[in-house]
Amino acid sequence: MNTIRTFALIVLLSLLSDCCIAQDQGSNYFRLWKKVHHYELEDLPKSAAVLVDSIYALARQEDNEVQSLKALVYQSKFISLLEEDAPVKVMKGIEQEMVNAGAE
Repeated sequence: MNTIRTFALIVLLSLLSDCCIAQDQGSNYFRLWKKVHHYELEDLPKSAAVLVDSIYALARQEDNEVQSLKALVYQSKFISLLEEDAPVKVMKGIEQEMVNAGAE
């Protein structure tokens, strides 16, 4: 009986630690996106774009598809604001992302 209780406690602690780690990663993204929003409000699109690039790299490294997609959308937004040939760059970026997704 004591062995079952110990095993259940270990499983419970392991599940709780996984949840805490997942929440911590989510809160990291939340803080980063909050900074991006702040840069937008302060009319600092270049700073926001640099931060979005960092978020994208982190999301790709962690294989976080939701954050990768969100960052890709924001990258397109800031490219549109900052560069003259934005439509071409945005399309190339999307095409490259599709190629990368197909290769995985």
